Amino acid sequence: YGKDFSKGKGLDLNHLLSVYRRYSWSGEGVPPSGYDVISQFLGGLSQINETSNEAKVMEWNFSDLSFCLIRTGVKLATHEHLQKQDALAYSELHQIVNAGQNALTSGNSKAFSDSVRAYCECLDGQGLLAPSSRALIGQMYDSGLIQSAKGCGAMGADIILAIVENSDKSQFVK
Repeated sequence: YGKDFSKGKGLDLNHLLSVYRRYSWSGEGVPPSGYDVISQFLGGLSQINETSNEAKVMEWNFSDLSFCLIRTGVKLATHEHLQKQDALAYSELHQIVNAGQNALTSGNSKAFSDSVRAYCECLDGQGLLAPSSRALIGQMYDSGLIQSAKGCGAMGADIILAIVENSDKSQFVK
């Protein structure tokens, strides 16, 4: 929605982030990104790039894929989790996100699914995936009904994003 997050539906998103961080971060550990707040405000499938100060709503360019969001019933306090984190190495995660965004823009289903899987594996490799989510994602892969999955929220514990082929969606959601 524009440079400096400022054109998002008439609200100064930089100000929104500033206020959010002021009240949600104690100054210890890694500050919260606030991307969940911006995404909820923008709606849809939001892309947020803090490096270029851009936020926009993306199109779901896959006629063969769907996504499902599965609540796990596990909730970790994000602010507490981030207080315990040192600065993380984001370069590999950024590369995966860029590949996923390119796949989303071009409508390359396989590359998108591969990016979601790679992102989850990278988080897990850095110790940033809750054991409960790892087990649930493993069960989903074992079903043969998903293309990829990743946890969302602190330690990937709150929600599991599953990418499924449209032909498998009804069976998966049962």
